[in-house]
Amino acid sequence: MDGERVGERARARTRTVTVAADEGLHARPAADIVDTVAQFDAEVRIEPVDDADNDDGDRDDDPVAATSVLAVTSLGVASGDDVRLTAAGDDAAAALDALEELLATQRAATEGKRETDSDSPSESTT
Repeated sequence: MDGERVGERARARTRTVTVAADEGLHARPAADIVDTVAQFDAEVRIEPVDDADNDDGDRDDDPVAATSVLAVTSLGVASGDDVRLTAAGDDAAAALDALEELLATQRAATEGKRETDSDSPSESTT
């Protein structure tokens, strides 16, 4: 069994992504992260990337499970901050791809605005 665990750790993948959401990782983006992770067979952890210029002690720099909205919001990650994603499991690469797309775009921050924009009538060409 120990060999199995060592093999699993060896397959862990890591990716660093800059958070684009205007408000950082507040409740909605954190919920989007949790929902995204739930779609994959992977254990995902998230942590802020240590920044020597931002060592003010205001946030928790330990990695947390990306399956908990409370844990993700407790990281205190702001817009423009880098986070490190670590994933292990059969879908690790796919989970990281999906999370990178989510975090590196404004989708999480502007989801409600886009729904409103899409309600406008489209022009008919008939």
